[in-house]
Amino acid sequence: EQSNSCGGLQSQVTAALHGPTGKLVAYTVLNWRPGIPASIIQQDTLVTSEHRGQTLGLLIKATNLRAAQRRWPAARSVLTWNAVENQHMLAINTTLGFKPAGYEGEWQKRLG
Repeated sequence: EQSNSCGGLQSQVTAALHGPTGKLVAYTVLNWRPGIPASIIQQDTLVTSEHRGQTLGLLIKATNLRAAQRRWPAARSVLTWNAVENQHMLAINTTLGFKPAGYEGEWQKRLG
């Protein structure tokens, strides 16, 4: 977070620890820049494989979004993206009220 602050970038992170072991099992990151105060960018959200399917991704994203609204009250939208194959995260985004704003494609040529 310190390196981010040099360019004005601020991050809001929510993480979940497994109670019995204390290990990090999930996290999500939102970024905001004072130069673009109306927009927040959703970065990574990750839940370790052994803790998936228990609504943890939904809970940490919702918690982080609420914290971001308090921290950056000028923000009016959150932008995120997902691969079409990531149906679980797409479902979480839909549940949280995200709506498609565009589509992007990538092309690849395998060499050799």
